[in-house]
Amino acid sequence: MIKGKYVNLRSLEEEDLVILKKWRNDKKTRLHSREFRLLNMINQKQWFEFIHKENPPKHIMFGIEKKNTKKLIGVTGLTY
Repeated sequence: MIKGKYVNLRSLEEEDLVILKKWRNDKKTRLHSREFRLLNMINQKQWFEFIHKENPPKHIMFGIEKKNTKKLIGVTGLTY
């Protein structure tokens, strides 16, 4: 975990996939992402497993959580 003044960056966990799917399927979000199709939990789990199996990793993803509530408020990552 990387601790900041207002937010923490942490590893993504499998239980985060439900909210990530909701965010990624949001029409406004999809307009600004590379993903054009609606995703289901099978897609989410495949993506999660893929990024955890890469060796060496090409995708390093972080969950962004509010420091005082530990609530996931976003996701970010380093790719390629």
